[in-house]
Amino acid sequence: LHFIRQALGADAIASRGDAEVGVAFDTVWCDAHEFERAADAGRLEEALALYRGHLLEGFHVGGVSAELGQWLDDERARLRARAVQATAQLAERAEREGQLG
Repeated sequence: LHFIRQALGADAIASRGDAEVGVAFDTVWCDAHEFERAADAGRLEEALALYRGHLLEGFHVGGVSAELGQWLDDERARLRARAVQATAQLAERAEREGQLG
């Protein structure tokens, strides 16, 4: 955390006690977070423009807990499913509006 705070600024990481840390999204911009915000707000075109493939594709850190790897796999699958859902919603909208041809 020390190195992350050095690189991104002291306010980049929020913490609650010694056990919980997270990204301070009001300080740090994150494409995955903004993708979800746009999708939640129904801004599907914007959301899909932010989705660029698997979360942290190729990212691997040795010597960490199996839980971290499982969390990353689960997040990748969850975000991919949201992108597929947004794509389907856009296609349905285009079909309803007669924009498919």
